[in-house]
Amino acid sequence: MTAEELFEYVEGRMADGAGDVVIPISGRSMWPFLNPGADRVRLRRCGALRRGDIVLARAYSPEGIFLHRVEAVEAGCVRLKGDNNLRQRELCRPCDVVAVAVAAISRGKERSLVSPLRRRVLPALWRLVLPLKSIVAKSLR
Repeated sequence: MTAEELFEYVEGRMADGAGDVVIPISGRSMWPFLNPGADRVRLRRCGALRRGDIVLARAYSPEGIFLHRVEAVEAGCVRLKGDNNLRQRELCRPCDVVAVAVAAISRGKERSLVSPLRRRVLPALWRLVLPLKSIVAKSLR
């Protein structure tokens, strides 16, 4: 299933009020909090967007479909960023966000993604370490 097909499936389920949808993770942009191939996420229809939420959205800059963290919500614009992305950010409108990730599922165990610890504290600590990861990687080349 392509990203576009998956997005349309989730969008349709959310519009129908069908309840939660579980999808697999692909790509490493949300590592270390979501691991491709190992984790799946439980998506739910979203209400008010909050900084730190992980959302499924169609972005217009750069164009694409992303499961990324909300970095800011300002004047009709939502700025998204993958936890493992040092510089890249995406922009979308609030209406382009179709679902919020409420839980990660790994090896049959489910962990919340909406607690303050997982939504704000751990990502903030990771953002402090992420630039060091880049420096260490460059020095090993």
